[in-house]
Amino acid sequence: LEDLEAQQAHAECVMRGHVDQDEAEPPEAKRKPKRAPLPEHLPRDVIVHPAPGADRCAACGSAASILGEDVTEVLEYVPASFRVVRHVRPKLACTCCD
Repeated sequence: LEDLEAQQAHAECVMRGHVDQDEAEPPEAKRKPKRAPLPEHLPRDVIVHPAPGADRCAACGSAASILGEDVTEVLEYVPASFRVVRHVRPKLACTCCD
């Protein structure tokens, strides 16, 4: 009888999530969901956010070069239509002092 009560209590704990990780089954590897790219046929607005002090290096004052950019696309709903607003943030590096 004691074994049955222990099994029942353990089953209730598993259902409620109160069991230690080593006693419960290992959870599946959690993956961050990846969103599919937005359709190309939607109209796009591009907004470029310049970096502060983007023309010169803050340390030595020489010209900065572009390393790449981060792009975020946001789907906006305008009544009776959709449009994609593209936010572009350039990534810069100094050509002299890196």
